[in-house]
Amino acid sequence: MYFWGEDFERLCESNCRQYKVYADVYLKAADGSYPDSASYTFTQSVSNGGPSIVNVKIVRGLTSGSFNYGGAFSGQLTLVTTANANIPADGTKIVISVSFVSDSGVETDQKAVLGTFYSESVATSLFTKTVKAVDGIAKLTKYYVPDESEYPLKASALFEKAAEMAGASIAFGIDTLYLNDPNITEAPFKKKGVEAGEEDPNQAVYVAAGGEGKKYHSNPNCSGMDGNVITMTREEAEAEGYVKCSKSGCMGNESSENEYYTYREIAGMIASINAGNVFINAYNQFRISTPDIGLKRDIPIKSVINYTDNEAVNQFTTTFWAQTYEGEGTPPEIDPLSPNYDPSIMVIDFPLKTDDDYKTMQDNIDTKIGGISYNGIVIKRQGTGRQEIGDLLAFSDTYRNKKFDNVLVMGIVYDISGNGGFTETLYSLSQSEAKQQAKGISTNTRVDRLENRTQTGGGGGTGTAKDVEKIDFLRNSVKYGTVGIHDVDGTAGIALSMDTASGWIGLLDGEGNKIIEYVP
Repeated sequence: MYFWGEDFERLCESNCRQYKVYADVYLKAADGSYPDSASYTFTQSVSNGGPSIVNVKIVRGLTSGSFNYGGAFSGQLTLVTTANANIPADGTKIVISVSFVSDSGVETDQKAVLGTFYSESVATSLFTKTVKAVDGIAKLTKYYVPDESEYPLKASALFEKAAEMAGASIAFGIDTLYLNDPNITEAPFKKKGVEAGEEDPNQAVYVAAGGEGKKYHSNPNCSGMDGNVITMTREEAEAEGYVKCSKSGCMGNESSENEYYTYREIAGMIASINAGNVFINAYNQFRISTPDIGLKRDIPIKSVINYTDNEAVNQFTTTFWAQTYEGEGTPPEIDPLSPNYDPSIMVIDFPLKTDDDYKTMQDNIDTKIGGISYNGIVIKRQGTGRQEIGDLLAFSDTYRNKKFDNVLVMGIVYDISGNGGFTETLYSLSQSEAKQQAKGISTNTRVDRLENRTQTGGGGGTGTAKDVEKIDFLRNSVKYGTVGIHDVDGTAGIALSMDTASGWIGLLDGEGNKIIEYVP
């Protein structure tokens, strides 16, 4: 959630408002780099015969289905301009932003940035040009080929590698990874290849389902099994006493190449152990969605155009259990066809090997996530540019006497017409309990931030470099006023406070004492 100055906040929620939308275009150089400042900028107004904006549509996050986690979702831009706009389909960088204009015609100093995108296709007609563009998540299709000499390596370091590949920065350093940031002990391979003559212990093999067979096979039809087989790994088969089939063409010593995860898969894995999804926010920052009820804000009904309530309220007391869990107890069944399958348990599929205590990881998630209920509702309202994925909002329909306490923003769609009309549609996706049971879907919605904070005695103090980094990010994002933040244990509150007159910015404890300060 983004916080703005007083003029911006007032104008973006006003009934009769005017706005100005900007497209900053960064033309790509031959070496693939972009200039530090925009090559040119244009708006919905024609200036000196130059290009102008006709329509803008931005889609970010989930807009259908129900909540899930461990994904990496790419934002999409559809920009319709006049035909004379120079936007090649070569990854040209486009930054969309909007400001508001007062009744007297004065434009706000601040602009709400709506996203950074890279062109993929351009279609030109007689009078218009339609540009399709995506954000940096779409760049993460490249395979991550690890350098085994770097390991062990923190999960946050892998997250930073993915962010760099996406051309994005990271807010708060690695904001939500303060919850779970295990040490990855081995370089991640989807499947490690073997050289000729070697045997892969993880190779899938087959044994006869009847139980009479004594050998394992690579061909499910070998020895008359006709596909009536049980699948396991070579290592598991040998542990159960099976020996390798000696028939020619069944169990050869074939070499194979390494199979790697993509950067997108790596980022999603790290998001999964933090019970969130990866996205790139409006300010081109690589984030994991982390709803924080301490920052919940109301949606004024005067700004709502319409909404659809599916009358489903989900409350989740779900247990998150790492599939690679090595603690006490029996891991839950993850096969939906198994009679022991429990759809109320979300199982974290985290295939990377760590030296961390998986029970600690699970306890962190169990303690910090769950118990919150949220409403299934889609709200179309006046566009503000303030929301991001993971925000929790409250909305009261005073006309129908209905109250929605927790609207979890899972998806956002911006629609902007150059001739008038700026709306944002917020998606809080929820399904009925019956549908969730039928599909085996279990969802959860809250990840509290665990942040390292340094406090000194007395009435004031200075923070660590990371504290200053966090405050500096908030200074640039919040811009004005005081924002409350829940403490880690949930009992005491701290607040980010800003004094625009003196330039002071810092954190206050529950009694208003300065605990960290930063004067730019």
